[in-house]
Amino acid sequence: MMKKFLLSMLVACTIALPAVADVPVTVPAAKSYVNNLSLDQRIDHHRAIESMIWSMPLMNMIAMREGMANAGVGFNDVAYHSSVQTWTEQFTTNNNTVPYVYTFWNVSEGPVVIEIPATYKGIPLVGAFLDAWQRPTEDFGPTGFDGGYGGKYVMLPPNYDGSYPAGYIPIQQKTYNGYSLIRPVVKNFKPETMATMIELVKQIKIYPLSEAGKPAKTKYIDVAGKHIDALPKFDASYFVDLHKVLQEEKLEERDKVALGMLRELGIEKGVEFNITKAQQNALNEAAKDAHMYMINEYLDESASIAYEGTNWSNAVPDEGNTHMTTLTWNFPNYLSYNSRGAGYNFFYSAMKKLGKATYYLKSSRDKDAVRLNGSNDYVLTVPKDVPAKRFWSVTAYSNDDATWFDNQPKGGVDSASGQLKTNADGTTTIYFGAKAPKGKEGNWVPTTAGREYFLYFRFYGPTAAAYGEWKLNDLVKVH
Repeated sequence: MMKKFLLSMLVACTIALPAVADVPVTVPAAKSYVNNLSLDQRIDHHRAIESMIWSMPLMNMIAMREGMANAGVGFNDVAYHSSVQTWTEQFTTNNNTVPYVYTFWNVSEGPVVIEIPATYKGIPLVGAFLDAWQRPTEDFGPTGFDGGYGGKYVMLPPNYDGSYPAGYIPIQQKTYNGYSLIRPVVKNFKPETMATMIELVKQIKIYPLSEAGKPAKTKYIDVAGKHIDALPKFDASYFVDLHKVLQEEKLEERDKVALGMLRELGIEKGVEFNITKAQQNALNEAAKDAHMYMINEYLDESASIAYEGTNWSNAVPDEGNTHMTTLTWNFPNYLSYNSRGAGYNFFYSAMKKLGKATYYLKSSRDKDAVRLNGSNDYVLTVPKDVPAKRFWSVTAYSNDDATWFDNQPKGGVDSASGQLKTNADGTTTIYFGAKAPKGKEGNWVPTTAGREYFLYFRFYGPTAAAYGEWKLNDLVKVH
């Protein structure tokens, strides 16, 4: 297996690993490109790889912000979906069980107020406020700070020493940029339910604190069905974009080592980055290697097995109880940028209190520990009594970009859709493949031939049994 040269410390997982730990991962052989480099060039190659892994949470957020900007969404706007997400919206591990709502803000010119409304006609808003590094600053909704009753939150700039009105909930940011993924948890997608959801979304208000007396009207933008490219680019353009972001963001003491590596590549705050043709080619190669490394790191290397004897692991790399860091990966003696970077190549928008409202598992291998491939057919038998108070879902994502397969009618299935058929014994059989088995369309998850993929199994309103007493089966290949 590929040696973990990027970490100086590794906290050992206390849960026994299944056979998957002994299966070679898909790592490319040594390239002639690297072998032919001088020592200085090889050092720069590795600096570029590590810088990319370090900056992944930041650049994932920027890719989403820019993708939304191209769809007409600016700072302090509210982007919502009048219908559930489809494959045209290219976000990492996007969801098709709740209609997502996005908003982005910037506090470089002063505090920004975000008014979160209370649960409305049985529909709660669930989510978290995050800074530019996707560190959750506070959760909101029934399991968050306001308990579902709503509140006026005020996002404060780094080192803010000014005042704010009484009754506002202060959120101190360490960065200028921030965003939130807001999830209106609807029971179904019926027209009347979605209309109520939109009424709720249009109660969200965002404005500068300086305009609190008479704020401008918040702009609401329906992005349903739009083609939105919100994915980081794994080539030299990644580093060009990173240079731009470093010019606008507040940099922290903890990041000086990484910033020093970037400086050796010509990327520095306050200094123009003039990329040469040779450097562009070199950074293209480094980006490819970094991408491959993060794919294997997330799917296999940093996997914390959820159910012993299976290939299901926690969707969030749980190195040394990551959830205890409130999803910052900032441990007492080190910053686990390796697991953090690999994770944010695949997902976004963590919550501070992970596991309260939702719990996610992932798997990229079948019962025989072989990578899932869209050319094959598989079945998953979901045991009865799934420990989810609201509902559960299973969704397929491509390994190479962590999104749904293009031009597919759906990304997965869920128990709230009303389309799943349950077996007589209470279990549910889910079918995976390029074609739906006849009569099983409601229980079918489409895949694309030749593409490797992984699954997310989501529990909405997880109960205690989800964390070990209940056990999910592996996928079985149909021969």
